[in-house]
Amino acid sequence: HGILFLSTLHTRYPLYVTPRSFHYEEYFDWQRRFIGCVSDKLRGKIRSRLHIKDDGIEIEERWKECIPDIQIEYWNIPFVESLENCRLSVFDHLSTTFFQALALDKPCIIFWNPDHFPIRDEVKPHYEKLRDAGILYFKPEDAAKALNRYYDDVEAWWNHINTRSAINMFRSRFARTASNAVNAWRREIEKIDSFEYQ
Repeated sequence: HGILFLSTLHTRYPLYVTPRSFHYEEYFDWQRRFIGCVSDKLRGKIRSRLHIKDDGIEIEERWKECIPDIQIEYWNIPFVESLENCRLSVFDHLSTTFFQALALDKPCIIFWNPDHFPIRDEVKPHYEKLRDAGILYFKPEDAAKALNRYYDDVEAWWNHINTRSAINMFRSRFARTASNAVNAWRREIEKIDSFEYQ
């Protein structure tokens, strides 16, 4: 039941200058913009799973400014268990948790600022498919509107032929699961070994 919102931690001050460096206030502003567009009915269903570190940024207090009675989830609950116990999850950053949700075939929405997290040209088609399926957004307001639209009938959206096609294409490249994973890894390692000795 409910909506699991997964956030990350951006340091108060950049450790080094890269295209991904940005001020943490901008990151929180995207969260506020998202919350501001979520319907009143759904806002009370959100539980926020915070990053394990806080680094003095007071993330929990910031969430409570947006939603005073927000449910905060801590790391004593395993992530997979948390995913299993939500109707839909929302990610505001690109990370392994999003890939894990897709690998487990759990309905999810993701959004981030493409200026901060650019996508390499070679993998853009995979991400475009996620956009077409209503999974990926580059504006928090659009992600919130999708949440409002899909929440009541998540199953119809998640099992739609276009959504399934996008998920399967993405998973085959980035979040593959297999019953024979050990054998598949062994074959890959053997390829590396044989390549090194040629």
